[in-house]
This record gives sequence, C-alpha cells and structure tokens, in this order.
Amino acid sequence: GVAELVRLGEAASIWVPDLVTMLERSARRGTQIGHGAVEAAARVLHAAGEHTAVNDLRRMRFAPSPSQVSGDDDHVMPAEAGRIPSWVERHLVISDEHVARLMPASFPSSWLGVDFEAHGLPIGLASTLSFAIRWHGDRPAVLWEVTGTPMPLSYDTWTTGQLSGEALWPPVPMTGAADPSSLPAEGPSFS
Repeated sequence: GVAELVRLGEAASIWVPDLVTMLERSARRGTQIGHGAVEAAARVLHAAGEHTAVNDLRRMRFAPSPSQVSGDDDHVMPAEAGRIPSWVERHLVISDEHVARLMPASFPSSWLGVDFEAHGLPIGLASTLSFAIRWHGDRPAVLWEVTGTPMPLSYDTWTTGQLSGEALWPPVPMTGAADPSSLPAEGPSFS
C-alpha cells in the first residue's frame, strides 16, 4: 500500500522509518516476505534516496526467487478483494532491478485467447510498464512501452531491451481456453 501511495506522488521519505521498522522486525523473526512486497519496499527506499537500504534489503533475502510467482493456490483469484490487484499484477509481470518478466507463469487458462492491456505496472526500482496482448490464433502478440529507467523485458524465450515495440510471441497451448465464441469482444483492462 505504501508503494502505491509513493507511486501516486506521496513523499517516500515519510514512510522510511515505518518501512525500516517493519523490515527489521521481519528479519529478526526470520519471516519470509513475498517477492512483490520486497520489490515494493525497494521502490519506496529507492524513491527516498535510500540506496544503501536497497542494497541491504537485497542482501537480506526475505523473498523466494522471483521465478517463483507464489504458492500452490496462486492460480485461483483470491476471495479477499484487497488482494486481487497484487494477484493480477503478479500474473502480468514480476521484476527485480535487472529484468522484468512478462506473464511469468504463462497465461491462466481463462485468459487464453482474450485480448487485454495493463498500464503503469511498476517494474524495477524506478520504471513502469504498459503492455497489451492481442491473440493471433495460439500466438500472443505483445505491444509494450517502458517508462523511466530502461529495463530488459522477457517472456519464455523472447527478450528485448527496447523501450517500446511489438512482437509475436511463441505459440501457447490453448488447452483449457474458453470457447472463443463466448469471449467478450474486448478483454479486461487492468490499470
């Protein structure tokens, strides 16, 4: 939540003491914190100019590897409404300060064949990503734009260092896809 407030323009520095206290307590307890929460904390610390704290946070290894999206039930949308935005964001992109991985767990079966777009997703320490997926049979086409610090993007075997562009990704097995005739003309838009 704090990272979202900072992303919307609130001063990051006012949140540093509370953030550091929470991280310190978690470290003393040996608590694992989800990758998204660690990256959000890093973005707040970076925005506050606390670069040493960002490096310390990285060394603490709070989170599992970014290649692990989450737990066993991560394919099911959470029932708690407040957890849905971060659940959706984790399915769209995960990142650290080096690379942003789009659709890190591939496409949920209910998203196969559905066009969608997302805007202003936080990636890295000081960047945002907007992208859209349009389907060409079993091949997703991606259009993207990175704002802020340049950051490489990846999906499956595809990678790019361009700030914007479009590409046709490898085929995705359509097993479990919704019947195309029952899909809405426009997919969901996540902002």
